[in-house]
Amino acid sequence: WQIPVSLYVDGKKVETQVMQGETTTIKLDKIPKTVKLNVEQKGFYRARYSDEMLDRLEKAVRHGEYTHFDRWGLHNDVAALTLAGEIPLQRYLKFVRAYDGEKEYLVLMGIIDNMERLALISSNEQFAPQIERSNRKFYGKIMERVGWKQKKDEPEIFSRYFALDG
Repeated sequence: WQIPVSLYVDGKKVETQVMQGETTTIKLDKIPKTVKLNVEQKGFYRARYSDEMLDRLEKAVRHGEYTHFDRWGLHNDVAALTLAGEIPLQRYLKFVRAYDGEKEYLVLMGIIDNMERLALISSNEQFAPQIERSNRKFYGKIMERVGWKQKKDEPEIFSRYFALDG
Protein backbone atom coordinates (compact mmCIF):
# COMPACT_ATOMS: atom_id res chain seq x y z
CA TRP A 1 0.00 0.00 0.00
CA GLN A 2 1.05 3.53 -0.63
CA ILE A 3 0.52 5.74 2.40
CA PRO A 4 0.70 9.54 2.15
CA VAL A 5 2.74 10.80 5.10
CA SER A 6 2.06 14.45 5.77
CA LEU A 7 3.43 16.43 8.67
CA TYR A 8 3.88 19.76 10.34
CA VAL A 9 7.39 20.58 11.47
CA ASP A 10 7.49 23.38 14.04
CA GLY A 11 4.01 24.40 12.92
CA LYS A 12 4.77 24.51 9.19
CA LYS A 13 3.44 21.98 6.71
CA VAL A 14 6.11 19.90 4.98
CA GLU A 15 5.58 18.42 1.53
CA THR A 16 3.75 15.09 1.69
CA GLN A 17 5.88 12.00 1.15
CA VAL A 18 4.54 8.66 -0.02
CA MET A 19 5.51 5.65 2.07
CA GLN A 20 5.71 2.66 -0.23
CA GLY A 21 7.27 0.08 2.07
CA GLU A 22 7.28 -0.68 5.77
CA THR A 23 9.25 2.48 6.55
CA THR A 24 10.16 5.80 5.01
CA THR A 25 12.64 8.52 5.86
CA ILE A 26 11.87 12.21 5.69
CA LYS A 27 14.92 14.46 5.75
CA LEU A 28 14.65 17.74 7.61
CA ASP A 29 16.99 20.73 7.63
CA LYS A 30 17.22 20.84 11.42
CA ILE A 31 16.10 19.01 14.52
CA PRO A 32 12.51 20.19 15.10
CA LYS A 33 10.87 21.18 18.36
CA THR A 34 7.50 19.75 17.26
CA VAL A 35 6.38 17.28 14.64
CA LYS A 36 2.70 16.52 14.10
CA LEU A 37 1.89 13.72 11.65
CA ASN A 38 -1.15 13.31 9.41
CA VAL A 39 -1.94 16.91 8.46
CA GLU A 40 -5.70 17.54 8.62
CA GLN A 41 -6.19 13.79 9.21
CA LYS A 42 -6.11 12.94 5.50
CA GLY A 43 -4.36 9.61 6.06
CA PHE A 44 -5.88 6.53 7.67
CA TYR A 45 -3.27 5.83 10.32
CA ARG A 46 -2.49 6.53 13.94
CA ALA A 47 0.53 8.47 15.13
CA ARG A 48 2.30 7.68 18.36
CA TYR A 49 4.61 10.30 19.81
CA SER A 50 7.35 10.16 22.42
CA ASP A 51 6.50 11.59 25.83
CA GLU A 52 8.72 14.60 25.13
CA MET A 53 7.03 15.29 21.79
CA LEU A 54 3.59 14.79 23.33
CA ASP A 55 4.48 17.43 25.95
CA ARG A 56 5.40 19.86 23.17
CA LEU A 57 2.29 19.05 21.15
CA GLU A 58 0.19 19.52 24.28
CA LYS A 59 1.61 23.02 24.62
CA ALA A 60 0.92 23.72 20.93
CA VAL A 61 -2.71 22.58 21.35
CA ARG A 62 -3.11 24.78 24.41
CA HIS A 63 -1.94 27.75 22.31
CA GLY A 64 -4.18 26.86 19.33
CA GLU A 65 -1.32 26.22 16.92
CA TYR A 66 -3.11 23.63 14.77
CA THR A 67 -6.36 23.51 12.81
CA HIS A 68 -9.40 22.02 14.49
CA PHE A 69 -9.01 18.90 12.31
CA ASP A 70 -5.46 18.48 13.58
CA ARG A 71 -6.42 19.08 17.22
CA TRP A 72 -9.25 16.55 16.81
CA GLY A 73 -6.97 13.99 15.17
CA LEU A 74 -4.19 14.46 17.70
CA HIS A 75 -6.62 13.85 20.55
CA ASN A 76 -8.11 10.83 18.79
CA ASP A 77 -4.66 9.30 18.31
CA VAL A 78 -3.80 9.75 21.99
CA ALA A 79 -7.22 8.45 23.09
CA ALA A 80 -7.04 5.37 20.82
CA LEU A 81 -3.56 4.52 22.08
CA THR A 82 -4.76 4.95 25.66
CA LEU A 83 -7.69 2.60 25.05
CA ALA A 84 -5.25 0.12 23.51
CA GLY A 85 -3.06 0.27 26.62
CA GLU A 86 -0.15 1.92 24.78
CA ILE A 87 -0.36 5.25 26.63
CA PRO A 88 -1.02 5.39 30.39
CA LEU A 89 -4.37 6.78 31.52
CA GLN A 90 -2.64 9.48 33.60
CA ARG A 91 -0.82 10.71 30.51
CA TYR A 92 -4.08 10.88 28.56
CA LEU A 93 -5.86 12.82 31.31
CA LYS A 94 -2.96 15.29 31.44
CA PHE A 95 -3.06 15.69 27.66
CA VAL A 96 -6.82 16.38 27.64
CA ARG A 97 -6.30 19.38 29.94
CA ALA A 98 -4.61 21.12 26.98
CA TYR A 99 -8.11 21.31 25.44
CA ASP A 100 -9.68 23.23 28.34
CA GLY A 101 -10.29 26.30 26.18
CA GLU A 102 -11.41 24.36 23.09
CA LYS A 103 -14.38 25.86 21.24
CA GLU A 104 -14.70 23.76 18.09
CA TYR A 105 -17.66 21.38 18.09
CA LEU A 106 -15.85 18.55 16.26
CA VAL A 107 -12.96 18.58 18.71
CA LEU A 108 -15.17 18.81 21.78
CA MET A 109 -17.43 15.97 20.63
CA GLY A 110 -14.40 13.78 19.94
CA ILE A 111 -13.05 14.42 23.42
CA ILE A 112 -16.43 13.86 25.09
CA ASP A 113 -16.96 10.64 23.13
CA ASN A 114 -13.57 9.24 24.14
CA MET A 115 -13.86 10.38 27.75
CA GLU A 116 -17.27 8.74 28.05
CA ARG A 117 -15.93 5.56 26.45
CA LEU A 118 -13.11 5.49 29.01
CA ALA A 119 -15.58 6.06 31.84
CA LEU A 120 -17.85 3.29 30.61
CA ILE A 121 -15.21 0.60 30.15
CA SER A 122 -13.55 1.42 33.47
CA SER A 123 -16.70 1.87 35.56
CA ASN A 124 -15.81 -1.08 37.81
CA GLU A 125 -12.14 -0.21 38.17
CA GLN A 126 -10.63 1.44 41.23
CA PHE A 127 -9.53 4.43 39.13
CA ALA A 128 -13.07 5.09 37.81
CA PRO A 129 -13.69 7.99 40.25
CA GLN A 130 -10.59 9.74 38.90
CA ILE A 131 -11.97 9.54 35.35
CA GLU A 132 -15.36 10.82 36.56
CA ARG A 133 -13.72 13.79 38.29
CA SER A 134 -11.70 14.58 35.19
CA ASN A 135 -14.81 14.37 33.00
CA ARG A 136 -16.86 16.60 35.30
CA LYS A 137 -14.11 19.18 35.41
CA PHE A 138 -13.82 19.21 31.61
CA TYR A 139 -17.59 19.38 31.09
CA GLY A 140 -17.89 22.07 33.76
CA LYS A 141 -15.50 24.32 31.86
CA ILE A 142 -17.56 23.89 28.69
CA MET A 143 -20.79 24.75 30.51
CA GLU A 144 -19.21 27.81 32.15
CA ARG A 145 -18.36 29.11 28.70
CA VAL A 146 -21.55 28.07 26.91
CA GLY A 147 -24.10 28.48 29.70
CA TRP A 148 -27.62 27.08 29.79
CA LYS A 149 -29.38 29.96 28.05
CA GLN A 150 -29.04 31.32 24.55
CA LYS A 151 -27.07 34.53 24.50
CA LYS A 152 -28.53 37.64 22.92
CA ASP A 153 -26.29 37.76 19.84
CA GLU A 154 -26.06 34.03 19.12
CA PRO A 155 -27.55 32.69 15.88
CA GLU A 156 -30.93 30.96 16.17
CA ILE A 157 -29.41 27.64 15.15
CA PHE A 158 -27.82 27.43 18.60
CA SER A 159 -31.22 27.52 20.29
CA ARG A 160 -31.61 23.75 19.82
CA TYR A 161 -28.80 23.27 22.28
CA PHE A 162 -30.80 25.05 24.93
CA ALA A 163 -33.96 22.95 24.71
CA LEU A 164 -33.49 21.66 28.24
CA ASP A 165 -33.78 25.17 29.63
CA GLY A 166 -37.58 25.04 29.24
